[in-house]
Amino acid sequence: MNLFINIKDFLYYNRKIILVCLIFLTILFVYLFSVNNNYDDDKFYLNDDIYVNKLSEDILETYIVDIKGAIKSPGTYELEEGKRIIDVIDLAGGILESADLSNVNLSKKISDEMLIIIPELNKFSNNDYNSNYIYNSVSNDNNKVSINYDTLENLMTLNGIGEAKAQAIIDYRNNNGLFKNIEEVKKVSGIGNSTFEKIKDYIKL
Repeated sequence: MNLFINIKDFLYYNRKIILVCLIFLTILFVYLFSVNNNYDDDKFYLNDDIYVNKLSEDILETYIVDIKGAIKSPGTYELEEGKRIIDVIDLAGGILESADLSNVNLSKKISDEMLIIIPELNKFSNNDYNSNYIYNSVSNDNNKVSINYDTLENLMTLNGIGEAKAQAIIDYRNNNGLFKNIEEVKKVSGIGNSTFEKIKDYIKL
């Protein structure tokens, strides 16, 4: 009984100190618990002993692109997303001396199944260029030719679009603003219904 009274008196006279200690321990417990959870969430375990920090592992998608024309090693190449046309050219060994890069956007980011054509100076007539380099037939919009933003050589990969018509498309959008829909391309000089039917499935805004 005396022991119980002594404990009770001790708790009463030291209640403030005990309360402060309890608050401190509670805060410490909450902090350690949250840190431990965050630490575990940032890792995934490969086996019992090895783990990898998920935050430092950026898994990038890979794209397959096809490069042709005035290039040292034409063919298909696999690159990570975010790479640009200049990276594909470097991977393919660089350009030939006869290459014409005046209308090639080297900074353009690649997309999957992309076809890149590096033209040569004075090698192709308009018809020869199109018969040899027809843009790949795909339904993915990322692989369609943009009538608002693509370069002269990319527009020339469309069936029936030679240098003159490709330049006319560029001149139209420069003078009249960007196309509002793909049908508006029929307003470009030299592009009628028959040409539009050939290219409508391979173009985008």
